Amino acid sequence: MDDFIDALVDELQRTNYNVLLNNCFHKSFEFRKRCRRAGVPARVLIGMGVQYTSKLHVYYPFFHARGFVDGKEYEVTHTRDYVSPIGTNAHDFVNLAGIWI
Repeated sequence: MDDFIDALVDELQRTNYNVLLNNCFHKSFEFRKRCRRAGVPARVLIGMGVQYTSKLHVYYPFFHARGFVDGKEYEVTHTRDYVSPIGTNAHDFVNLAGIWI
Protein backbone atom coordinates (compact mmCIF):
# COMPACT_ATOMS: atom_id res chain seq x y z
CA MET A 1 0.00 0.00 0.00
CA ASP A 2 2.79 2.46 0.88
CA ASP A 3 4.47 1.93 -2.48
CA PHE A 4 1.20 2.70 -4.28
CA ILE A 5 0.64 5.86 -2.23
CA ASP A 6 4.23 7.08 -2.64
CA ALA A 7 4.08 6.54 -6.41
CA LEU A 8 0.74 8.35 -6.62
CA VAL A 9 1.98 11.30 -4.54
CA ASP A 10 5.10 11.55 -6.70
CA GLU A 11 3.01 11.49 -9.89
CA LEU A 12 0.62 14.19 -8.65
CA GLN A 13 3.47 16.40 -7.44
CA ARG A 14 5.13 16.20 -10.86
CA THR A 15 1.99 17.23 -12.76
CA ASN A 16 1.91 20.90 -13.69
CA TYR A 17 0.32 23.20 -11.13
CA ASN A 18 -2.25 25.71 -12.30
CA VAL A 19 -4.09 27.93 -9.82
CA LEU A 20 -7.35 27.59 -11.79
CA LEU A 21 -7.24 24.14 -13.39
CA ASN A 22 -4.92 21.93 -11.34
CA ASN A 23 -4.52 23.38 -7.87
CA CYS A 24 -4.29 21.78 -4.42
CA PHE A 25 -8.04 21.03 -4.41
CA HIS A 26 -7.98 19.25 -7.77
CA LYS A 27 -4.86 17.27 -6.87
CA SER A 28 -6.11 16.29 -3.40
CA PHE A 29 -9.47 15.06 -4.70
CA GLU A 30 -7.69 13.16 -7.48
CA PHE A 31 -5.52 11.57 -4.76
CA ARG A 32 -8.62 10.55 -2.80
CA LYS A 33 -10.40 9.20 -5.89
CA ARG A 34 -7.47 7.07 -7.03
CA CYS A 35 -6.76 5.78 -3.53
CA ARG A 36 -10.37 4.72 -3.06
CA ARG A 37 -10.36 2.95 -6.43
CA ALA A 38 -7.38 0.94 -5.16
CA GLY A 39 -9.18 0.13 -1.89
CA VAL A 40 -7.21 2.60 0.23
CA PRO A 41 -9.40 4.68 2.60
CA ALA A 42 -8.28 8.24 1.85
CA ARG A 43 -9.74 11.56 2.98
CA VAL A 44 -9.22 15.22 2.10
CA LEU A 45 -8.84 18.03 4.61
CA ILE A 46 -9.83 21.45 3.31
CA GLY A 47 -8.33 23.95 5.68
CA MET A 48 -8.21 27.67 6.31
CA GLY A 49 -4.98 28.81 7.83
CA VAL A 50 -1.98 31.06 7.44
CA GLN A 51 1.15 30.84 5.38
CA TYR A 52 4.40 32.75 5.65
CA THR A 53 5.99 34.37 2.62
CA SER A 54 9.74 34.82 2.85
CA LYS A 55 9.89 37.53 0.19
CA LEU A 56 7.24 39.77 1.75
CA HIS A 57 7.93 38.68 5.37
CA VAL A 58 4.26 38.44 6.31
CA TYR A 59 1.68 35.79 7.17
CA TYR A 60 -1.43 35.80 5.02
CA PRO A 61 -4.72 33.84 5.15
CA PHE A 62 -4.85 30.90 2.82
CA PHE A 63 -7.16 28.00 1.88
CA HIS A 64 -5.48 24.67 1.20
CA ALA A 65 -6.38 21.01 0.64
CA ARG A 66 -4.34 17.94 1.59
CA GLY A 67 -4.80 14.19 1.36
CA PHE A 68 -4.75 11.86 4.37
CA VAL A 69 -4.53 8.07 4.68
CA ASP A 70 -4.77 6.46 8.12
CA GLY A 71 -4.00 9.79 9.80
CA LYS A 72 -0.85 10.39 7.74
CA GLU A 73 -0.74 13.60 5.72
CA TYR A 74 0.21 13.60 2.04
CA GLU A 75 1.03 16.92 0.35
CA VAL A 76 0.31 16.33 -3.34
CA THR A 77 0.48 19.91 -4.58
CA HIS A 78 4.25 20.43 -4.81
CA THR A 79 7.46 18.74 -3.79
CA ARG A 80 9.17 19.81 -0.55
CA ASP A 81 11.81 21.85 -2.34
CA TYR A 82 9.33 23.91 -4.41
CA VAL A 83 9.19 27.61 -3.55
CA SER A 84 6.58 29.85 -5.19
CA PRO A 85 7.43 33.23 -6.75
CA ILE A 86 6.38 34.99 -3.53
CA GLY A 87 8.48 32.68 -1.37
CA THR A 88 5.96 30.16 -0.03
CA ASN A 89 5.81 26.37 0.11
CA ALA A 90 2.62 24.37 0.70
CA HIS A 91 4.45 22.26 3.30
CA ASP A 92 4.73 25.38 5.52
CA PHE A 93 0.96 25.92 5.68
CA VAL A 94 -0.40 26.24 9.25
CA ASN A 95 -3.96 24.93 9.41
CA LEU A 96 -6.26 26.80 11.79
CA ALA A 97 -9.63 25.22 10.92
CA GLY A 98 -10.73 22.62 8.46
CA ILE A 99 -13.41 20.34 7.06
CA TRP A 100 -12.89 16.63 6.40
CA ILE A 101 -14.29 15.32 3.13
